[in-house]
Amino acid sequence: MCALHSPQGRSLQEVLECEDVTKLLYDVRCDAEALYHQHGVRLGGAVDLQLAEVARGEGDGGGEWRSWGEWGEKRGGFDVDGTR
Repeated sequence: MCALHSPQGRSLQEVLECEDVTKLLYDVRCDAEALYHQHGVRLGGAVDLQLAEVARGEGDGGGEWRSWGEWGEKRGGFDVDGTR
């Protein structure tokens, strides 16, 4: 699991690449691409809220949730309050 800090401090790259730190972002595709090509950062643990919003409006059952927390529970068990 990723520690939030270390005795030497964590770099922004370490936090952005960490799969154990969930990052809620909106329309992250271009930003993730730029981070990789310009800085060698591979974004990990990111949830694109734009895709979630699209999924919510689809007729495939994606719209059967009432909150972001409920959406997270159905898709892997993270809570928006950061407890998981």
